[in-house]
Amino acid sequence: MPNNKSQGRQLLEAMSKFKRMHSMASSDVKIPRGEHVMMHVLYEFMKEQSHTHEAGAVPPGMKVSELSERLKISPPSVSQMVNGLEEKNYVERVTTKNDRRVVYIRLTEQGKSILEEVTQEFMTFMDEVVSRLGNSDTAELIHLFNRLYDVINEIRAEHAK
Repeated sequence: MPNNKSQGRQLLEAMSKFKRMHSMASSDVKIPRGEHVMMHVLYEFMKEQSHTHEAGAVPPGMKVSELSERLKISPPSVSQMVNGLEEKNYVERVTTKNDRRVVYIRLTEQGKSILEEVTQEFMTFMDEVVSRLGNSDTAELIHLFNRLYDVINEIRAEHAK
């Protein structure tokens, strides 16, 4: 029986499968995706800062406004997520002696530890995916995902004009 669905619809359905798969898997993860992304941003920021600044000049973390900008979510949403991560002792709020009004967010040692554990588990999973797909199909999939990203951005830029 011939498939009467357009390729656009088939692509949308395939992409939806990935979204549903993520939703089903998120119930048994140690850190919800949004929290994981925030923790990763904090981790990378602190790593970057420690390499580019002198020891005393390193900021103690990121401001909520900086997190909001990097994550592309509203400051109230960032604050809500920070509250949840703080309750789990994964992040902490800190101030400096110079300006106690400015609050910085940084990972705790427990936060770094759980982030590293979750990241390692995910990379082990991805290694298994690559192993089953094979190097050639994986390389093609990477190419196609990058191409899809570029095409979508081109279309958005054209429509924004």
